[in-house]
Amino acid sequence: MWLNEPGPVGYSVAMKPKLTRRAAMGSAAAGVAGLAVGAARRAGAQPGPSVVTPALNPNVGVYHTKVGTTDVTLINDGTFNFKPLHPSLGGNVDAAQVEAFAKEFHAPADGLAHVQTLLVRRGDRVALIDVGSGNTFVLTCGRVIDKLATLGLAPADVTDVLITHAHLDHVGGLIHAQTRRMAFPNAAVHVADAERDFWWSGPTLEKSGIPEDRKAHVIGVAVEALSVAESHLQTVTPGQEVVPGITALDAAGHTPGHTIYRIADGDDSLLFVGDLIFFPPIITMNPDWYVGFDTDRVAAAATRFRMLDQIAADGQRICGSHLPFPAFGHLRPRGAGYEYLPEIWRFEN
Repeated sequence: MWLNEPGPVGYSVAMKPKLTRRAAMGSAAAGVAGLAVGAARRAGAQPGPSVVTPALNPNVGVYHTKVGTTDVTLINDGTFNFKPLHPSLGGNVDAAQVEAFAKEFHAPADGLAHVQTLLVRRGDRVALIDVGSGNTFVLTCGRVIDKLATLGLAPADVTDVLITHAHLDHVGGLIHAQTRRMAFPNAAVHVADAERDFWWSGPTLEKSGIPEDRKAHVIGVAVEALSVAESHLQTVTPGQEVVPGITALDAAGHTPGHTIYRIADGDDSLLFVGDLIFFPPIITMNPDWYVGFDTDRVAAAATRFRMLDQIAADGQRICGSHLPFPAFGHLRPRGAGYEYLPEIWRFEN
């Protein structure tokens, strides 16, 4: 699985048992509290000859749609692999069950998964829901800023960043790859206070399924991202209209402050579900199967059941961080779980 794959060249994290945000703020320069970012990456050095960086076609992975009259654009940050699928998925059931289910539903054998962000433009607001991974994750991710450029947008044009949660594939893009400063200099960064406080508290992730040798990296990226954005942070509370037409909803479980966002315009709406859904159909049809990345796997499964049931009952259109591109669709009940019905790809978009 990706947590056992090499990370971006030159990016390493070693943590002390407890890390405060003030310690993290000085860490890039002095290594305070043990958060160390590789000098080669900070200097913009290219990977060595043994590493092949996948070529980027910036025109691939951008998909336009609307919610009412509001322009919405899905931006694919890249791909990674759940490999092997078990125990990253279904850690509380036998590996044979996961493998049999994946085979029956023709899930990708290599566990291919996507990372998505959502651009919402309305009036003078240019909002991004999550910002991708920057250079903190696998080399096949970190494409958001390049793809914004194909839309005629620079990082400075983004007015608002809405964070679902502070895992590296969602907030790593806040960190400028060379300067380690805020990558979106003019953006307010909206995040639940429970999410911010959790990562700044020195968590141990003892209830998650993240391998021990990767926990420090996951924690370190979250701390660094929230720290470089500290002066931009604005608290999000459930039910709040964060920017015009976008309302925050509590989906705690995957992380303590996991937040999903409802985009509404007139009678039309779209729910960006963040990491509520992983790797359909495996987790949609088996919401009680554990996901290794969940901070609290039991609480996350309970949240999945509750929210997927409501989404299906409402016929709510959804979009998700890890739904396969172009990542729009609906859910309907099937057996003890839910079937994901992908939306037809409209090529004229």
